[in-house]
Amino acid sequence: VTIAEPYSSIVKKLEQEKINLEKVLFLDAITVMISGTVEKTGKCVYVNSPKHLTDMSIALDNAISSIKEEKKFVLLDSLGALLIHNDLQNIQKFVHFFTAKMRTLNAYSFLISLEREIDTKTLTVLSTFCDSVLKIKV
Repeated sequence: VTIAEPYSSIVKKLEQEKINLEKVLFLDAITVMISGTVEKTGKCVYVNSPKHLTDMSIALDNAISSIKEEKKFVLLDSLGALLIHNDLQNIQKFVHFFTAKMRTLNAYSFLISLEREIDTKTLTVLSTFCDSVLKIKV
């Protein structure tokens, strides 16, 4: 799920790194809002805006349900970008739905945020829906 960066930009970077995208499906919630147009592809589902959390939830549910692989992984990039477009209460509801839904679909979910994007209090609240919090330094 990409909220911070358009699908086309992410795909270019991954292809440059020679990452196999054959089994990767994207849900892009930023391209329509910033450009108004999208390149139709079977590898990406577009949502009109990161503000449309219900649309994002439905599209995510449909996309994950359509994947036949036994192991499913969902990355949400990023919580900070979601917080730009939504208030904390709505993000809490969305993250709660998202993590619960991923569990029912036997999908591993990863919520990504840069430390500078999100304050400690918000991270503490949102992490209650997660099994663990990993801090990665690069």
